[in-house]
Amino acid sequence: MKNTKKTFIEKDSPRSLKKMELKRLHKKLKMDLKFDPDNRKLKKEYERVNNLLKPKAKRKDIPKK
Repeated sequence: MKNTKKTFIEKDSPRSLKKMELKRLHKKLKMDLKFDPDNRKLKKEYERVNNLLKPKAKRKDIPKK
């Protein structure tokens, strides 16, 4: 019997689930902001979620050890 690798399904990983939840929350906050643009709490939360969804920039100036 050969050693078979178990296929990894990306949708089942907790990281991707978290990302999907963030996207859902981002959409919801965006809609809420459309109806109430002056709400500071919503703006702050929207910015936080938006920053979490943005891909992190790779730093080239830091040398590898």
